[in-house]
Amino acid sequence: MALFAGAKEGAHFGAMAGGALPVELAAIRLPSLRHLVAKLVRLEPTERCSLEATAHHAYLAGGLDTVELSESFQGLQTRQEAMQHEMAKIEAELLRRDKLRAEEEERARRYADQKQRRDVMASGARQAVFTAASKTR
Repeated sequence: MALFAGAKEGAHFGAMAGGALPVELAAIRLPSLRHLVAKLVRLEPTERCSLEATAHHAYLAGGLDTVELSESFQGLQTRQEAMQHEMAKIEAELLRRDKLRAEEEERARRYADQKQRRDVMASGARQAVFTAASKTR
């Protein structure tokens, strides 16, 4: 079974690189080889795998392909960054609530202090009135 239908001549590879011939990567059973071939036959030259990256690919070098790994972890990194952003928003909201709660407690404390002073002053005024009234008798 040929890797690509009709891939026996240079013209076919040219047609494949030009996008005129479909590339059937499903015929490649090994995931690491399929990954390498997919990177090598990209239509846009700037998107193709470099010679250095090809030489370090897992299929040729054995082991784990750092390019392949970085792509597989990209989704995880993106989700982690999104989660960190959400956590920062939650933390900011909690800090804002704590600040509002502390301000409200401070207002309540000041109100209670003012009320206590008014009560003491009113009590003192009543006492003064009572004392003055008892002296005049």
